[in-house]
Amino acid sequence: MSKPSGPSSTVAPARKGCGPASVPLPVISPPTPAGAPRIRPSRAGPWRAAVLGLLHLVFIVHVAQWLLSGMRDGVRETLSPIEPSESMQTLEAGLVNAGFVVFVLAIVSTLIVGRFFCGWACHVVALQDACGWLMKKCGVHPKPWRSRLLLWVPLGLALYMFAWPTFRREVLRPAMDAWFGGMPDWMGVVYPRPTFRPHFIVEDFWATFPPWYIAAPFLIICGFATVYFLGAKAFCTYGCPYGGFFAPADRLAPVRIRVTDACNHCGHCTAVCTSNVRVSDEVRDYGAVVDPGCMKCLDCVSVCPNGALYVGVGPPAVLTRPRSEPAVRADAANRKAGRYDLSLREEWAMLVVWFLIFRGYRGMYESVPLLMAAGIAMIGTFMVHKSWRLLRDANVRGPYWQLKRSGRVTAAGALFAGATLLLAAGAVHGAVMWYGRWQGELAYNRLAAIDGQALFSGSFRATDEQLASARRVLALDGLSRPIGQGGIALLPTASSDLRLWWASGVVGDFASAEQALRRAMDRGGPRDDLVLALAHLMRLRQAPVAELESMLGGHLARRPAEPFLIGALADVLASTGRAAEAVAVFERAAADHPADVAVVSAAARGLLALGKAERALPIVERALASRPRSAVLLEDRATMLFYAGRQREALDPLLRAIELAPTGQRWQKLADLYAALGEPDKARDALRNAGSAPVAPDAPHLPAMPNQPP
Repeated sequence: MSKPSGPSSTVAPARKGCGPASVPLPVISPPTPAGAPRIRPSRAGPWRAAVLGLLHLVFIVHVAQWLLSGMRDGVRETLSPIEPSESMQTLEAGLVNAGFVVFVLAIVSTLIVGRFFCGWACHVVALQDACGWLMKKCGVHPKPWRSRLLLWVPLGLALYMFAWPTFRREVLRPAMDAWFGGMPDWMGVVYPRPTFRPHFIVEDFWATFPPWYIAAPFLIICGFATVYFLGAKAFCTYGCPYGGFFAPADRLAPVRIRVTDACNHCGHCTAVCTSNVRVSDEVRDYGAVVDPGCMKCLDCVSVCPNGALYVGVGPPAVLTRPRSEPAVRADAANRKAGRYDLSLREEWAMLVVWFLIFRGYRGMYESVPLLMAAGIAMIGTFMVHKSWRLLRDANVRGPYWQLKRSGRVTAAGALFAGATLLLAAGAVHGAVMWYGRWQGELAYNRLAAIDGQALFSGSFRATDEQLASARRVLALDGLSRPIGQGGIALLPTASSDLRLWWASGVVGDFASAEQALRRAMDRGGPRDDLVLALAHLMRLRQAPVAELESMLGGHLARRPAEPFLIGALADVLASTGRAAEAVAVFERAAADHPADVAVVSAAARGLLALGKAERALPIVERALASRPRSAVLLEDRATMLFYAGRQREALDPLLRAIELAPTGQRWQKLADLYAALGEPDKARDALRNAGSAPVAPDAPHLPAMPNQPP
């Protein structure tokens, strides 16, 4: 019998089943002849590792600069996070930040030079490569899991994150308003069109990052676990929403890996590729690498023994066709030979499985972020597919262990199937809680018309419709209560407790409302409206003033820089005839946090409300010494000067505040000031500007009783 010849023609004997002894194994190139050069280490690898290491060093310096920036004056400021996800703030809130600029530049660069950004500047790629390198050092060699339909998941996630909010606002809502008179509640809230403004310097740098107990499992799942189960750069292939934009852009890039006639198809390039690209086949058939998964790591270029591969300019992938008729046939043969690990029917089934697992884990316990849920869904889909094969095939191989051999499930296979059932049970658990939360929110929205003042008056009487909606909230959102409290949750969730306390108040169960509100504040932190609502609930049951003070003081001790807690405690003291103690609370807070704009502003306005404008003015002026460009503090200084009878002096700081942040509230104050100064023409001009200016987004406010559900 003659030996098979030609690329992709040598296969192992095929038997029924799935496993290393039964699956046809296409060989990319003929065996290397005796004396042929061995595959040499990549020369590009150390350079790329150095670049990615330097990138992480820059991240560390960025965070350190933010942490150390407040040592002199207490003000922590730095460049906004350089994360593509920050672009969501730009598209939804109009905040043009560093992340948006970098994301746009990355897409533009990909349109020209391909996915160099992914290979040389992505920290998640660095994490996956490091995990893959460590596993190989330990003798574990991850194999790629190839799917056709799941390749579209990144694009779907990208459209959901970056296009869907704008589409809903600009297209869907106008259409629904015109055809049906409005959008149904189940489609969610549509925010108004944003006004774009720069937001490159931030004070709370860590606000958009998850806490450590979420970040750590995220890195394990999207770094180690995805590589172990699905192969090198699996998260980039099946879960990265940014790649959903980069991959189509790469198809248009004229710069890509190309080949000369010196290529002898030795296969070294494919062997070292960590992006799971069949480089040898692509350059043979197309004269260039056209696979959008190529991240331009340049490992293939550096190991080519003949120097045949290079980075060059030419037709983009979308215009590149097979170079010859044999190339067309070879490409078709490769596809028939099983380049994918799933049949097309299995692909559709696994796509549904992916979505169900993703939906179950997305937002579970208000903690699992979108990218982490995508990673869990990828791994879960792989596990479900392998477990299905355990039922069907005689031999099944897992990522590292033999799961089934000659019709008998191994111990590793039993553990694998058990882990799959556990992961699936978690998805079902999360999906049930999500459905209850979603339906509870719809019922909760019908309670928005209830006035908070009336609800806490003690004489509120709900309508039959309101009672029905409140009971539905209690039944459905009650699923999110811990098991010991009548729900199915393993942990409490703050948002469900927020709805539960309001619904309990509507049905008149103020004791349960207070319990739910306390749980929500313990988990999600005290907010001004929640603290004051709790104070009103305590007053409804005639709690002693000392208990009320203790509650507010306890929260303030844990969060001493929260303006609303400062104001709430001072309000209680003032309402019980202890105005001097209320003044001391405000002055102590301003002294402890002299450069915190929100604290100083709340203290100054609180003192003003107590008739102490002359004591508020020096507090504001001291803060302005370190924050001279704070529009809030400038407005406060103008306000204090006005009430101290120094109207002419108030004009300059108020004009500077308007120059920095022209809001309707500040224009209105300017109109009042001009009127007090006897300049009616200027007052009318300021009033005209007030009508077209936006509402102040940065103005702290004193705590107020909520008039609507939180």
